[in-house]
Amino acid sequence: MVQLTGDEDVIYTGTIPTQFGTLTDAFLFQISDHALTGTLPTQLGNLEKNQYGIFVNGNSLTGTIPTELGKATLATYAVQLQENQFRGAIPTQFGQLTGLTSGLGLYANSLESTLPTELGNLEALEGNLLVQENRITGTVPTQFGQLTELTHGLGLYSNKIEGTVPTELGAMTKLQEGMYLAYNRMKSTIPTQLGQLTGMTANMVMNFVEFTGTVPTQLGRLTRMTAGLSFNNNALCAELPAEVAALERQLDAWEWESNKLGEPCELSGDAAAAAAAANEEEEEEDSCAQTSQ
Repeated sequence: MVQLTGDEDVIYTGTIPTQFGTLTDAFLFQISDHALTGTLPTQLGNLEKNQYGIFVNGNSLTGTIPTELGKATLATYAVQLQENQFRGAIPTQFGQLTGLTSGLGLYANSLESTLPTELGNLEALEGNLLVQENRITGTVPTQFGQLTELTHGLGLYSNKIEGTVPTELGAMTKLQEGMYLAYNRMKSTIPTQLGQLTGMTANMVMNFVEFTGTVPTQLGRLTRMTAGLSFNNNALCAELPAEVAALERQLDAWEWESNKLGEPCELSGDAAAAAAAANEEEEEEDSCAQTSQ
């Protein structure tokens, strides 16, 4: 076991020795909350008997995340790499860590890749998947809907994610708190399937996502929510459904400002063209009818 946490009196500096990769029988590798710099040695991939996890969070590590960490397939608790300065891609090999139950923490780095579809293989994950505060691009994989055991958080906020919110996320019915998609670039409508997350009690945070369209009445099913229903600073339109508005009295954070609620919805380009074509066709039919008379 390698366990050196910042809770001790000594704060370690310098780099992580590559020699740690020779401790092939270690069941835990933890050097978190220190002031370590440099890169994460690829040799840590040799710790294949690690049955607990890898924890190097809260340092100042740089470089890319070694793909070799995906060899820790016996780890059953967590991999925590958050709060460093890692850049580059999230290894697709992390999809092999199918025994993880508590969490995969990658937040507060400078990761610049898309979200690997392989992360959808982490179906035993009961705690959280936290990738917020990076530079992630692309879309949210539909495979994330396979993470049906998650209870305490899907964190994707403050990235550069685009595209629609997958309807498959509605399958995360065990989620109790924490679906964070805020501060991204998803110019889509709110999936009605989010109304299936009836176990949620707090923090569906969707502000600054660039949502358009109407608010689904199905969100009114989230009757266990007591905190944090946030959809402010989007482009939502029309009246807020009564079923959703009824939730306000039970929530200590109710955020819908800076939308277009109460205003008619503007048609998108395709919808506007279709409506114009339908109107033109209707006018032609009226003209023909008048001529025949």
